[in-house]
Formats: sequence, C-alpha cells, structure tokens
Amino acid sequence: MRYEESCAPRIGDYDAKGRMFLPAALRILEDIASRHAAHVGDLVIENAQRGRAWFIVGWSVQILARPVYPAPLRVCTWVRNTSRKSSILREYEIADASGAPLVRGLSKMVLFDLHKGLIMPVDDALYALYAPEDSALYDEPDLPRLHEPEAYLTAAPIPLRRSDIDFNGHVHNLSYLYLALEALPEDVYRQDDFSRLRMVFRKAVQANERVECRYAACSGVHTVGVYGEDGVLRALTELA
Repeated sequence: MRYEESCAPRIGDYDAKGRMFLPAALRILEDIASRHAAHVGDLVIENAQRGRAWFIVGWSVQILARPVYPAPLRVCTWVRNTSRKSSILREYEIADASGAPLVRGLSKMVLFDLHKGLIMPVDDALYALYAPEDSALYDEPDLPRLHEPEAYLTAAPIPLRRSDIDFNGHVHNLSYLYLALEALPEDVYRQDDFSRLRMVFRKAVQANERVECRYAACSGVHTVGVYGEDGVLRALTELA
C-alpha cells in the first residue's frame, strides 16, 4: 500500500538561494513514514510506551534535484515486499506538482524491544498492516554496506544538545546528519552540492554521552564517523 500526502515545507527548510536543506528533505521522509504508520494503526508513541519501537538502522537517499521554494511537493512511501522478517525496507519519493521525482530514499528498519534491548521479529500481522508492495525504486535487494575509512583527516568532540534526544532517550537519527554536517570542512559545507546520502547506525548514542566526529574524504566522497567515548563507532554518514 502506497501512502501519499501533499507537503508544504517550512521557510526554515530552505537556504538563501531557495534550495531545500538536506536535513529538511530527510525530515520530510521521516514524517511521511510516521504518518503512514499511524494511518495503518501502528502508533509510534503508544508503541514506545509499551516498550516497542521501530529503529532506522540505515538510509540511502538520492537527490535528483533539490526542491526549491515555494513549489508544492508530493511525498509517497511504502514498505517493500521482502521475505525477510527481521527488518523491513521502506521506499520514499518526493516529487514536484507534476509528479517529476526530486528525491528518492530507502531506509532499513528493525523492531526493537526497549525493555530487553533486543531486536524483535516482525510478526505477520504487523507486516500485513502495511500491505507491502513489490515495486522498488532501488535495484539493491538491501541497503549497501558502508565501511569505516582506513584513516581520518580530522577529529573533534561535538557536544550534544537536549534537542538531539528523541522520546526513546537516544540521539534521533536526523541529529546524526546534523553532527556530520558540523564535522565537514567549511568549504565543503558551504558548497553543499551533495546528490547522495548514505547513513548507517551501529549503536544508539544515549542522552548525556559524549561523542567525537571524525572526517575523511576520498574521490569526492565525504565520510563522517560518530564515535563514543569508548572509541566505538556509533554511526557513519557518507555524502557525495
């Protein structure tokens, strides 16, 4: 089942040239996923209160053309039909008023037991709520794997804010993108000509933790790793 809505982005979603910021596009994809879940009766907040939550463990996003101010947008999402029941793949598309695609996304999600700290199987009844579709915007059967760079060019601690923490007590996955953007060199950040975003989340950062962001670049690909105080990788972001 495809779930579609019209979208009216906020003025703060655009830069001085009227182009949509990358985090704003990702937030739109997150929002349509949560409204799709509510539409089928899979209520995010109530589930968390009962000790169960969907966690995004990876993103792959293609920017075909930046949405521009103030053009109206259409946003669509659906769950891809797969045989795997340990996770789901969710497809996304942001299009202009004529239906021309602007942004395409794919996320991998797992169901997590908040009390036990373990991944739960996705039962058939829950899976059926979404009426998964056979169609796919991406050719890959799964999210492509990301690997840590052999060496980083820079490393710096970046303090977390209270606003980075979601209702599960973890750093929200969109905040990892903000951390990655903070770690970019100023000229790379200002250029902002990225057409591809890939992210993988290895271990959730808890509230009150300290993190270090490490930056690497190779052949036009910019990679930021978020590491905990123990030196263990928590999340990896790749921008190109």
